[in-house]
Amino acid sequence: MLNLALSYNDKNFKVKRFHTWLPRGREFALMNKQAGIDVVWGSATNDRFASYSAIPIPIYKGLIGWRMALVKTDRLEQFSSVKSLADLRQYIPGQHQNWSDYKIYRANDLTVTSGVNRDALAQMLMLERFDYFPRAVIEMKKELRDFAHLDLALEPYVLIRYKSAYIFYVAKNNESLKNKLEIGLQSALRDGSFDALFKRYFAKELATFKLGSRTVIELSNPLLPKQMLDIHPSMWISPTAFK
Repeated sequence: MLNLALSYNDKNFKVKRFHTWLPRGREFALMNKQAGIDVVWGSATNDRFASYSAIPIPIYKGLIGWRMALVKTDRLEQFSSVKSLADLRQYIPGQHQNWSDYKIYRANDLTVTSGVNRDALAQMLMLERFDYFPRAVIEMKKELRDFAHLDLALEPYVLIRYKSAYIFYVAKNNESLKNKLEIGLQSALRDGSFDALFKRYFAKELATFKLGSRTVIELSNPLLPKQMLDIHPSMWISPTAFK
């Protein structure tokens, strides 16, 4: 998506990953200092909008806020009678305390257990420290592959959904790059290449999850900046897309 956006207005670029893994937050700090990182993508939050220069276009069309759950295989039926947020509050999710999702679940009056990283959370789920591990639908295929050695499975009944977006950020003073990315993404949306790329990577696997047959539990997201609510509805995937 980054290559696609830049291809509209700048042919003299090379996109590459930063040479090492960084803890969340560190990459934003390096980006703002222009110390080896030019672009970071992450959740759209008010704090980040205040600290960095945001391109308010959901690069996953909002699917990062569509969540299914990993559970222990002997607990596949635990959500079979969950029909409302009140029902869901009877169960405890696990999340990293620094993830935006942790704050979203807490804001919706769910009790949340925290872990240091996703691997630790998977192990904690195995030990029954909490009831389920919510992951975005676009992450689930990888999660099932990475945790195939554990006695975990995809919960079959519920889809948790809240308005959330991953977007690109650049440094506050990097207006040139911000403009290039915004113009490129808007151009890709207009000519259809944005949606074509999205479908190329996600349509087939999303169809396998049969999202339209799940009970949808809607959560509010108090972290979402107002700027994201003002964008055109076509930038978000429709809640009825998989009905």
